Parts: sequence; C-alpha cells; structure tokens
Amino acid sequence: MKKFINLLVILIFITIDSAFSQSDYKEVSKNVIKIDADRIGKFSQGYAVISKGGSSAIIDNAGKYIVPYNRYWFYDQYRHGMISCSDLTKKKYGYLDLHQNLAVPLIFKSYAFFDSDGYASNAKKIDETNPLHFAYSTSKHGILYPLKRYYKNKFINYKSNATGYAFHEGLVGFSIEPTRYESLYGFANRQGNIVIEPQYISIGHFSEGLAPVSSKNDRGELKWGFIDKTGAVKIPFLFSKEPEGFSEGLCLVEPFSKEKFEFAYIDKSGNIKIQFSSKLDTVFDSKSSGSELFFKELESADAYDILTPTTHFNIEYDQMRHPFQSGIAFWQVKISNSYHPAYIDKQGNLTLIKDILKNHGIIPREPLKIHPEVIEGDILFICDSKYGMFNVADGTLTLKPVFSALSHFDPISQLAYAVMQFQDGSTVKGYIDRSGNFKIIKEERSGM
Repeated sequence: MKKFINLLVILIFITIDSAFSQSDYKEVSKNVIKIDADRIGKFSQGYAVISKGGSSAIIDNAGKYIVPYNRYWFYDQYRHGMISCSDLTKKKYGYLDLHQNLAVPLIFKSYAFFDSDGYASNAKKIDETNPLHFAYSTSKHGILYPLKRYYKNKFINYKSNATGYAFHEGLVGFSIEPTRYESLYGFANRQGNIVIEPQYISIGHFSEGLAPVSSKNDRGELKWGFIDKTGAVKIPFLFSKEPEGFSEGLCLVEPFSKEKFEFAYIDKSGNIKIQFSSKLDTVFDSKSSGSELFFKELESADAYDILTPTTHFNIEYDQMRHPFQSGIAFWQVKISNSYHPAYIDKQGNLTLIKDILKNHGIIPREPLKIHPEVIEGDILFICDSKYGMFNVADGTLTLKPVFSALSHFDPISQLAYAVMQFQDGSTVKGYIDRSGNFKIIKEERSGM
C-alpha cells in the first residue's frame, strides 16, 4: 500500500511538471528580429517604446524603428492615440500621435496621459508664471483649456488619479473649501465651467452616463444614489457605501438596510440583477481589491526590464473593485479558510480559476494570482511563479504557465512582452505571438 501511495505521488508530480513543460514552445528562431535596447516596453496600439542609454525609440510589430533614438524621450506607452514625450533634456514635454507627428508641441513642464475622452491634464506650461492658474486640459489638437481655480471666492480642488485630473466622460469632480466643517462636491467640464453645483458630501465619477453621489438624510445618515450629467437623480439614495460605478451596464452596490441581501449588482434603472445574500458572507469577499490574489504589475525580477510599466490598469475602471469586463467580474472565494480567485458572469454563475486550469491538466501547488484586467477575453495568471494566459470566452489555454514574465497581447500588433528561461539556461526577453514563439528579442540579452 505504501509503494502504491509513493507511486501515486510520483505520477502526480509528473503530471504537474508536464503541464509546465516548455517543450510546447520552440527554441528561438534564427530569423527572429533582434533589437538593440537596454529596456523595452509593452506593445500598445501597434507600437512599443524601447530605450538605450539616455534616449528612447518607437518600434512597430516588425521591429522597424518608427521613431529613432536621440530624437525624443518617451513616457509610458500609447494611450488613446497619443504618447507623452520630451526633448532629450527632459525639460519640455508634449505629445506624438499615432502617425508620429508632434500633435501637441513641447510646451509643458511635466507629462500626463491622454484619457478615453481625448484629453490630458497637464500641470503647468513652461511660460506660466502665475501659480494660481496652472491646471490645463489639453486636447489632441493641442487646444489648451485652463481650469478655473476659484468658485465664488473659494478655492477649487479637482479630483485626481494616476493620469492627472480625474475626468470621466467629460466631467471632473471637485470640492470647495469646507462649509460648516464639511467640504461640498460638484462637477466641472473641460473648460472649468461648473455644470453641477457643489452640494454633495462625497462623489464618485461618471461611468456610462451616471455618477454616484452622497447626501445626508434628516437623521444625518449618509446615503448614496446616482445622478446624470444634468444633476437629476436617476437612482434614489438607498446605498450605504460608495457604489463602484457602471461597467457593461451593471454596478456593485451595498444597501443601507442589509436585511434582504448584503450587496448586489444593479442596472442603470436601479433594478437588482445579481444578488448576494448574507448566507454567502463566508464565501464571497467584497474587498478583494487589495487581495494578494490579484496583481497589477509583473512580479518577477525580469519585470524590471520593462520600460515604464503602467501603475494602474484601464482608467475606465478607476475606483472599481469588481467591474464587468468581457461579461465577467472578478471575485475571490473562501474555501476551507483559504481564498481563491474566481469570477461571476452576468447571471451570477461562479467559476473558480483553478477549475479552468484543472481542465487543462494544471494543478497549482501555490495560490493562484490573476491580473484584474481582461483584454479581448484573455486573463493573465500566475501559477507557481510562472505566467500564463487563458481565454474566458471558451476556456481555452492561450499560453501555458511557462514564462518568467508576461503581459497581455496588444490587440493591434498581436504581440505580448514575455521572458522565458530555456532548458539550456539561456534567458530570452522580447515579444511573442499567440503561439508563444518569440518574434522580436533584445539582442544583448538573448542568451544566443
């Protein structure tokens, strides 16, 4: 019996090892494109930023230098058709478009990122001398809109996020100096005009035409509801905590009274579509945004070769813990005192990530981790310190977990940043296609 158990253990480990085997991926082809770079960035909108020494360049998916070295220094990656850049002294900042034209001249003292509305919120122009008028909203056409700094003689504080001023769907939240020990919040447009008067105790941001706002009732209780862009209340003040915002028509809320359910997803009419009762308290954890089961950056040492990894995922999901993406929303599930990454669909059906991998013969020895962003149905995961990818639409395993580092595929170039350690001890860093084959690699780090 003991021999049988030992044999079973050996077979289990053989199964695990075969699941992580790199034999499915060919050695680097002799025809692979080699680029001369110290660091490389992820592909975005068909292009990638690479750097060498004190300069950076832009390449396309064929490894061609679209913008050569020693012309600009680039920051982050292409977002919404624009990329921030500076001169080589890093003292003057502007923007290049997808045609590599300098769409916005080098007139700023710092850089910012363009958002989905087609604007960037820069802090200060180079020739600006008045410190009280330093906020600008910059369009893709280079038009500048100075944001107002005062409202009825009270200083305005605009809400901000990782990209600058937190504009969403053309509006940004702001607060004014406290009135009776409480700040009041409202919304302004790109020109700095007040479109919704400061009247709320707290606010979220606009998503799919609605924004969560809070107000106190006659008993001094803080409740949340939703308004539209005219300020009209569209969903009554019924919720105890700030709702996360709408994505794919649904929003996660917590009711003020939890007698019937703990939290739920509602539609834009306020109708409950998915409901979680108190019986699920020990199963679902509604605070998974800070969980160790989720990662927002590449976590291995190889990640430091990536040029300017993004510090936030899709800004459309700013402040959201469980947004719907590609028809699913991520959660973590508690089973036998341990947590596991999972997702629900719009009917409330639950799927554990480990069950999907199990269907492909992958049995994790360590807790799984997943990236919170879904791109074209692809989900990045870390299994026993190796990166892989599967598609939520059909459950197929896009890439087995054999990579030391891995990014999402860029929808335009269909290339992903990847690092792999081969059996001969060499390490290859570059860009792979959906078959897992390297198409472009860093020449000086190829190990070849």
